[in-house]
Amino acid sequence: MYKKAFGSFPSSADTYRAWGLLFDPDWPFLENPRESRPMANPLYYASLMGLPRTVEPLLEKGVDINAHGGRFDYAIRIASLLGHQRIIRLLLETGADINAQGHKFCSALQAASAEGHTETVRILLEAGSDINLRGGARYNTALGIATEEGHKKVVKLLLGEGADVNARGGEYGTALLMASLLCHRP
Repeated sequence: MYKKAFGSFPSSADTYRAWGLLFDPDWPFLENPRESRPMANPLYYASLMGLPRTVEPLLEKGVDINAHGGRFDYAIRIASLLGHQRIIRLLLETGADINAQGHKFCSALQAASAEGHTETVRILLEAGSDINLRGGARYNTALGIATEEGHKKVVKLLLGEGADVNARGGEYGTALLMASLLCHRP
């Protein structure tokens, strides 16, 4: 997997593996960063660190854009969580699965909503992200997580784009119930 595309990353698979043993950007504060966790592909880490000039050559070399790996599963999800808009656009232009599911946040849209990245949410919605995609044991939908985290601008955007306020699931039921329990006024 590591031999196919490296771009600005270390020039060989061995160097890449050595870097990964010494430093794990998903868990930068752990004493033993790698332990038993496998490494993700270079695209995931370039997306995590916000390196569009590294992402571009990786995509050009044909790295698996939807490869599963890393703490947040997919490059599109970690870029969305951190609000790396240029990287998100590159990934979407190259065919990233915008609704790929897994981990704590079901989708890239949920990840962006969790952090209150209004413009990132807008980019994902314009690209066709499923606004009412359900998943994630705790939050259920993007509206649910934005409500719980108190991101009023994201909540307004999601409601304006047709998010289902009655979508049930997650720890608190509906987004409306969550808002009333948490005293957030969307």
